[in-house]
Amino acid sequence: MAMIVYGWGNVLKKKQFMGYQYCSSCCDFMPAYLAKVVFRIHICYIPIFMLTKGHYTCCGTCERGKEISKQEYKMLKFNYKAMTKSQGKKAFTELCKMCDSLPSYSPENAEYVFNQITSSYPIAANEVLQNHYRDLITARLQIMEALRAQRAGVPIQQPAAPKTLQTGEEWTCPNCGKTNNAKFCSGCGQAKPAPTMDEVQIPQAAQQQPAQTAPVTVCPRCGKEDSSAPFFCMACGAPMNKPQ
Repeated sequence: MAMIVYGWGNVLKKKQFMGYQYCSSCCDFMPAYLAKVVFRIHICYIPIFMLTKGHYTCCGTCERGKEISKQEYKMLKFNYKAMTKSQGKKAFTELCKMCDSLPSYSPENAEYVFNQITSSYPIAANEVLQNHYRDLITARLQIMEALRAQRAGVPIQQPAAPKTLQTGEEWTCPNCGKTNNAKFCSGCGQAKPAPTMDEVQIPQAAQQQPAQTAPVTVCPRCGKEDSSAPFFCMACGAPMNKPQ
């Protein structure tokens, strides 16, 4: 009695070789592909129903990538057909040798490698291939330059800290004597001391304004005084007199 094997599920089908790209998941340059995610139903490993559920560009090793539209898929497939898979592998091997022989990255070195590769392979067939290999060469040169610096023990230069916007009046740090106009001393980090009563300047308008006393009301029934000037006494509830 024959056994019938059947099943279903999504399958990633790699359709078009796109050359090599740097994969952040693999941390290396890996072959890239145009692919489709297909829902497949099969009997005895023979597909009887297939439905395309999405179009992707992905790494050929870890199969991680991003989704693209159907129009983008068709356009990229048409442009990348200008180079075969064998040509793409040979071009990558040659450009790696040239990039590894150069001492550092520069736009001139990247353009030199690009011109050498373009003269041997049909990279100039369309703009998509040209941009792909320009980016690939630039990434290869920059990564190799960083690896050489790491092997030589050259410390990675950290970006300079942004300058603090300094506002306010100048003051002299009592700790190191440096003059500053920010909240903290740029020489030792000491906080700006709080002003004393002698240093606080009272506005002229406030000096000339006479002090105002709060009105006081007296309850006619119980004689309770209240400075909040209520309409009724809070002690006995009688109506309050006018403020005195």
